[in-house]
Amino acid sequence: VTSGLDSTTAMMMIRTLRALSRRGRIVLLTIHQPSSRAFMGLDRLLLLRSGELVLSTPVHNLSTVCVASGFPCEAGVNMADHLLDVIQDPAQAARITEQSDWHDAETGHDVTSPGGPSFDSRRGAGRDWGATIRRAKLELGVLYWRSGLAVLRHPSLFRLHLIVAIGSALVVGILFHGLGHDVSGLQNRIGAVFFVLALFGFSGLSAMEVFMGEMALS
Repeated sequence: VTSGLDSTTAMMMIRTLRALSRRGRIVLLTIHQPSSRAFMGLDRLLLLRSGELVLSTPVHNLSTVCVASGFPCEAGVNMADHLLDVIQDPAQAARITEQSDWHDAETGHDVTSPGGPSFDSRRGAGRDWGATIRRAKLELGVLYWRSGLAVLRHPSLFRLHLIVAIGSALVVGILFHGLGHDVSGLQNRIGAVFFVLALFGFSGLSAMEVFMGEMALS
């Protein structure tokens, strides 16, 4: 969210996001080359390496995590830069992972527990399809819930789609009523299907108003 911004503007962005989170919103963000002020203004860090989880911990706990892992951050060094330098080595990343408090959703193990998978062993572990299906159901449920809230917040858009759908059904029904069972009738039916699909595709453009209303929070 801070790409192309100067440090002052980036810090203002972080403060705005913190204010949103304090009002009950869940804020997830990726941050590019944060300053020390902006980075320490975050609540929690989720650190990844090559798509694998390395560390999840509150930001205020990072100094303790680094010391416990054997990689203390020197005074005056940006903690974000220090962590990125440390995890370049897989062995060092594994030592950092031991201090994480993240619960592994795929395997059901806590990465801090002795029986939990290590950073390197998780890479080659088999996929738990049961956990994958449960996660997919959860994600779809959240998306449907979000779409339902968008409809409730914009009832006029829902009414417009309903009117357009009913009107389109009447128009298509009148235009293609009484088709025969010959080649000409088959071609006309194909044209009706194409018309309906094209109408549904272009009608989705009206939802852009909803997304534009949310851009101010992104």
